[in-house]
Amino acid sequence: MSNNPIVTLLKIILQGGPIHIDEIVRYVGTDKNTVERNIALLNEYLKEYGLNQVVRNQNKYSLDYKIHEVESFFSELDILSSEERRQILCIKLLLYGHINLEKEREELDISRTTIIKDLKKVKEYLEEKNIEVESKNGRGIFLKELDNFEIRKVLGFEIIGLMLEKDFLCKHRKNLLKEISIIDPKEYLEIYRKVLEEMNCQASTFSFYLIFAMGIIEHFKEEGYIYEIAGNCKGEEFEKVEFLVEKYSNKNINDNMKKILVEILYKIKYISFFEKEFNVDLEKIFESILEKFEVKEEISLVLRENVKTYILRSVLKKKYEIITVRKTPKQPNLQKLLEMTLEMLKEKKLELMYFDIIGLSEFIIDIFVEVAIKNNIKIIVLVKNYRLVYVKTLVKFLKELYEGLQIDVESFLYWEFKTEKEKYKYDLVISDGEIFDCNNFRKVTQFNVSRLNEAMRDYILDIKLKEMKLV
Repeated sequence: MSNNPIVTLLKIILQGGPIHIDEIVRYVGTDKNTVERNIALLNEYLKEYGLNQVVRNQNKYSLDYKIHEVESFFSELDILSSEERRQILCIKLLLYGHINLEKEREELDISRTTIIKDLKKVKEYLEEKNIEVESKNGRGIFLKELDNFEIRKVLGFEIIGLMLEKDFLCKHRKNLLKEISIIDPKEYLEIYRKVLEEMNCQASTFSFYLIFAMGIIEHFKEEGYIYEIAGNCKGEEFEKVEFLVEKYSNKNINDNMKKILVEILYKIKYISFFEKEFNVDLEKIFESILEKFEVKEEISLVLRENVKTYILRSVLKKKYEIITVRKTPKQPNLQKLLEMTLEMLKEKKLELMYFDIIGLSEFIIDIFVEVAIKNNIKIIVLVKNYRLVYVKTLVKFLKELYEGLQIDVESFLYWEFKTEKEKYKYDLVISDGEIFDCNNFRKVTQFNVSRLNEAMRDYILDIKLKEMKLV
């Protein structure tokens, strides 16, 4: 259930401003006229509350506020999209087992006709999830079964969506979050951190909020419902997770919640929980990337898993409309790579947020870099003598970052006396001073890890696109 478009626009402008309207369109997936109308509506609300308004300058929009400074503004707003109203009704129905039509109509300040339409949509949504709902004499709607696996699963993901938006919730949604947050997240945060550290597993907002949401459900339902997220996957590793959960659980966590923690934490580590839930075949998508970009070499397991994890998190961000703004890269070859990434995703019918498509393009460059290193790419960094020690430290860091990378440091002085054969044994020459007349030269504005890394990656991307006869 999607965010209010006003909230989405606010986040985009706060993070990306000054941001061109064409960039905004890429993020919201609508046309310019719709964006302009919604910005005008946003400005009406901002003006009403005595806040600065969005400013337009040469088709670029900006707002002089930080994200935390507008949180209180949204918590006082009564505006709700139809999707947000339905999310409120859905969560309440699944938690309490019924919805009183007249009570909710008054709280949401909507007409009887509107709430009937909303409840009909909620009923259709839940029935698609195999949750049976019935109406009773115009009084509202009721769950036919108060507690089962499907109810807990849907409720968990709806609560996650609410938590992820906690800084941008309007009054009704913020009140709902306060109402259902009857447990302290710190009860789970410490056990979550310690168990994942011992399992050598990466923490994520989604997996923690899933545990917190399940904790809320457990307190509301109090049925001791037992279900298995991990299926029949038992054994030594499962027992290890059980041991760690018992070791770090505090007295406030009951036995049933411990079982839920074990199931979720085991799933996070050994079987991707979200991959199955969102029906994403990450292996097939990764293979499509290799095919699209004509990569025939074997890619390391670490890089494969990193790319697949990024894609999966991007799918989750798309579902919950988590906005992070990154602008379109200016370099022509990066734009070409971005276009090809978009094509590949469309072929796989996979929708991601625009900023994550840019991020996935950068991961694809990581693949090219790994292949180039396997093929023994040789790089030399040229500096003046007085900067040699500093640059050697940077180069050492790059070698640690990219295992097997052949990269040397040399001063301009010594380079001048090398033979042509010695010079051309290097695939890439990087310098921030003198300019060298060769096709494989890259100049950097200053020496730091970021600039050296960028120069190397740009060069490798250029070579790859030339091999594919795309430039």
